[in-house]
Amino acid sequence: MKNSYLTDFHHGWLIEVVPAEQGFKAVCYSPCRKRFVIQDQSSSFDALYAAKQAINHHVACDALAAVLQEFYEDRQIDYEEWSALHDSLNQVI
Repeated sequence: MKNSYLTDFHHGWLIEVVPAEQGFKAVCYSPCRKRFVIQDQSSSFDALYAAKQAINHHVACDALAAVLQEFYEDRQIDYEEWSALHDSLNQVI
């Protein structure tokens, strides 16, 4: 974190905004250390905003995956339905 230009938290995720070749990038870490990078933003605040939007999307997909798991465990959907829906969430992420 020594080279961070801007550091923030969002929904428990750590966001580090750092200078990059084409402007700024945001490196995002989940509480369990899942990591992804938002590249090539024109300003540090654009990188921070893009990171927060991506985290919101990630959190929503994780919540939907948990609901799908509950539906499957409660036998409200079968394995094929669960698998297809879960795979569609992974494609979006």
